[in-house]
Amino acid sequence: MTEPATNPEDEIRDFLARDLAEGFNDPADIAESALDYFGDEIDAKIAGPIVERLLPELIRAQLDAQSSWPAVTDCDKLDAAFAELTNAGIVARQDFTCCGTCGVAEIGDEIDAEAAEGIVPRGYTFYHQQGTEAAVEGCGLMLSYGAMEAGEAKAVAIGHEIVATLVRHGLPCDWNGTIERCIGVPLVWQRRLVLDKD
Repeated sequence: MTEPATNPEDEIRDFLARDLAEGFNDPADIAESALDYFGDEIDAKIAGPIVERLLPELIRAQLDAQSSWPAVTDCDKLDAAFAELTNAGIVARQDFTCCGTCGVAEIGDEIDAEAAEGIVPRGYTFYHQQGTEAAVEGCGLMLSYGAMEAGEAKAVAIGHEIVATLVRHGLPCDWNGTIERCIGVPLVWQRRLVLDKD
């Protein structure tokens, strides 16, 4: 038995709504990303007008939802915690690369950039774009982490510092204190829509 054909409009709506909810890109970039993504799967002459019609409606819905959010959301707390970690030498990045493997491969560039700004990196933490998608769906975040110095004990010490910082900012953590596990952060994903990069 064959699967029923999906409705292109529903697919595009889901894509746009998810990217708006993620909160890392402005609407123009989200529209461009949607057209790139659906360019092969759906004729651009069909996808373009759908994106143009749906995006303003979905922006209004996102802004309406935001109006009932608390003054300080879990994502605001996460921003503050990650800024504090970076300033303390644990380079922290959000929505970083497509997956954990690429994140570990590329975090060195971010560490070098912070070192060039005068920060002395001792470790790192990040969650990747797939993690962002999971958080939007209500699954919380999983943070990768590591230390600049070799050895499991050094990495675990960085993990404990990350957890302490997150908890201090009001974010609970789920971690067993071993290098085998990422740091879980069960949070409500409420990141405000970026309307203007400037």
